[in-house]
Amino acid sequence: MADLLVLPRFFDFIRTMGAGSRMNESETKKDVFKHVPVEKPPFGMADVKKAIPPHCFNRSLSTSFAIYASSFLFFISQTITSPSSLHPSHT
Repeated sequence: MADLLVLPRFFDFIRTMGAGSRMNESETKKDVFKHVPVEKPPFGMADVKKAIPPHCFNRSLSTSFAIYASSFLFFISQTITSPSSLHPSHT
């Protein structure tokens, strides 16, 4: 019974968190687009590509296969160690 009394206070705290209980909905709806950038950044895609080292653009079959294999092994390990109620064979 005590847990049921705590929940409304918790949700009131979450609703007003960060606003100091001073924010109402009319203020938040007006300021939605206040922080959206309107102008283009001072750099372009060419500048971004120049900032990335050239070796990052080299393709490597061995690296790609190693990443794929590690992802596959991680998936298999998570499937094996998950609770049996989550396995498709137990539906």
